[in-house]
Amino acid sequence: MWPTKSSSDSKNQTVTIGVTTGPHELIMKQVAKLAKKDGLTIKLKEFTDYNTPNVALNDGSLQGNSYQTLGFLKTQIKQKDFKITDAFKTVAFPMGVYSKHIKSLKDLKKGDTIAVPNDPANELRALQLFEKGRRNQAQSGCDNECDQGGCHF
Repeated sequence: MWPTKSSSDSKNQTVTIGVTTGPHELIMKQVAKLAKKDGLTIKLKEFTDYNTPNVALNDGSLQGNSYQTLGFLKTQIKQKDFKITDAFKTVAFPMGVYSKHIKSLKDLKKGDTIAVPNDPANELRALQLFEKGRRNQAQSGCDNECDQGGCHF
């Protein structure tokens, strides 16, 4: 939740915003620099997980956060009965498949294991990515299955 005061009231105001370390933190540091010019001080509180920022926002330790997809936020609100809401959209980063050992999804063999993010929204994005890869491979005869339990090769 962002403060609802008008911009004229934002002079000399300080807000604490939660971000996950990495790209969201770097982006918000630039936002903080711009806001400072308008008299708004943004203090950043960095988190290394996806669950704690919404807890902190809900309990009032933060005035806002910037790190999550709308799907993840809605799931958290429903599951944890948070009294928070979305205020604006933030960036969503592309997702990819990375490996030190294989060069293509078709190199995955029966019994291989993959890792996906452990937050609901990004887990779904990862499964959808693998499902898309599976559909592409199905055209060439691959029979991998992806479901909420993961992708099975």
